[in-house]
Amino acid sequence: QAIVSVMVAHLGSAMPTDRLIELAWNGAPPASAPSALRVHISRIRKAIGVDDVLVSTEHGYRLQVDPAAVDARRFELRVTDGRRLLEGRAFRQAAQQLREALAEWRGRAFGSAAVLEGLQSEIRRLEALREEAVVALASAELEDPSTPPNIASLEALTEANPLDERRCGLLMTALYRSGRQADALAAYRRAEEHLGEELGLVPGPELQALEERILLHDENLARSRTEEPYTLPGFATTFIGRQDDVERLVEVVSAARCTTITGLGGVGKTRLAVQAAGIVREELADGAVFVPLDPVPSEEAVVDAVAEVLKVESDGQDLATSIGRHLH
Repeated sequence: QAIVSVMVAHLGSAMPTDRLIELAWNGAPPASAPSALRVHISRIRKAIGVDDVLVSTEHGYRLQVDPAAVDARRFELRVTDGRRLLEGRAFRQAAQQLREALAEWRGRAFGSAAVLEGLQSEIRRLEALREEAVVALASAELEDPSTPPNIASLEALTEANPLDERRCGLLMTALYRSGRQADALAAYRRAEEHLGEELGLVPGPELQALEERILLHDENLARSRTEEPYTLPGFATTFIGRQDDVERLVEVVSAARCTTITGLGGVGKTRLAVQAAGIVREELADGAVFVPLDPVPSEEAVVDAVAEVLKVESDGQDLATSIGRHLH
């Protein structure tokens, strides 16, 4: 378990034998560790039953699998998607992605191997991301117009970390939207007391502004009723290289109404497009929308998809038809 856990934490990277031994035996390897490692590697490969997963390198080993096959990486990917959906005000879809992300957790990260010192930074990173996902989910659910505010859940979330101003803000908003203005202000006072007593601080400007809006019955504090369609997909791996291609694509997209990226299957056309879209979306009035068009059965199917995204009527159909033909 220790060996596999260390390899998963360094997924895709070549691990020198001595480093793998040091981490897997928690800094105190016996003299027999090199031979024991070879035995364990053989058993792991047999258990996996698939070639070219745990491979030997010049000086050690590397675990190479699709990151989406690892629950921790799926978790990160879904959190990334959930955040982008939340930023794009697609609250219902964001909540679904974040629930699926949190469902990947089945106990402590790395299980019994969590005692290894070499895994502590990765464990802390994943647990911090989990906390962020929990708060993001609460935010998405609060803004979802199809569900009422879950005050009990938000109260428990705030009690778990009373110094987290974002959690307090969510609770205050939920209470106010439920017609409980006095309780919302009381939640602010509790946060003010905790921050003052434990840290010697006052609430930040955002929480102070929220209190003022509640006092003034700000009509814009009402629950969101509409959702924007914008979202971009997330990926389990980091975008590396091709910076020149990204900059060129951003330049072209800024000047052209329709831009096509061509290339053989699997070379990374979609990843490049999403990377560029993430840069230019701030410059676009309506953000960026990802529309999967693979496989494309016909030119008409592309036209229909583009027209739906553009929300065009008769006066915009020519543009959709032009784009559809170009893409097909």
